[in-house]
Amino acid sequence: MGHGIRSTAGGDPRQRAEIFRLAADISAECDFQYIATVNQDQIEAVRTILGEADFDRIIIKNTVLELKDDSPEDKLLGIEVDISYD
Repeated sequence: MGHGIRSTAGGDPRQRAEIFRLAADISAECDFQYIATVNQDQIEAVRTILGEADFDRIIIKNTVLELKDDSPEDKLLGIEVDISYD
């Protein structure tokens, strides 16, 4: 069963940190996974709020896939998609 917690972009880092805490605790208690699409700057903003121990427990140990734009292999589909917006 899927559950969702939605946060608006640019939200307060303290609120984002609390959302991550809640998602981690509830998903562990109820035995389900959650998927978060988060930009790197948003992750870094919650690091100091969570503290290193919680950051490691909540973020680092639960990161399954990290998408980057370094190469096509690091992208979601593993390919470069060229979209014309004309």
